[in-house]
Amino acid sequence: MDALTVISLFLAGLIAGVLAWTRIARTAFALSRNTRDLRTSTPLSEPLKRSALRIVLSIAGIWLVIFGGVTFYLYDRDAHAGWVWFLGAMTLTPFMVVTNFLLVLRRVNKRASKGVAL
Repeated sequence: MDALTVISLFLAGLIAGVLAWTRIARTAFALSRNTRDLRTSTPLSEPLKRSALRIVLSIAGIWLVIFGGVTFYLYDRDAHAGWVWFLGAMTLTPFMVVTNFLLVLRRVNKRASKGVAL
């Protein structure tokens, strides 16, 4: 498999992973929204931050098990080398999303401690 194909499959996997992640996370937050009032004009409370963190981490764990398992299963099969790169890139999505989420949460906490509204 040439380098351009590998790079294309890897980038396609990252894009597909982020798109799938947004759908899954949006659905999970919509389900949790039924029990809470989540307006962006109100500051985030500590229980809401913990709940959001719990949702993101649980989705990330499930995501890693599913896509990591499929990638590991296909790793030794030469006929599926393209799928390994694609699914391997999708497996990396939670690392990017959780890192971004923690950075945003830290920024929100810093602004809240200074008394600045979102």
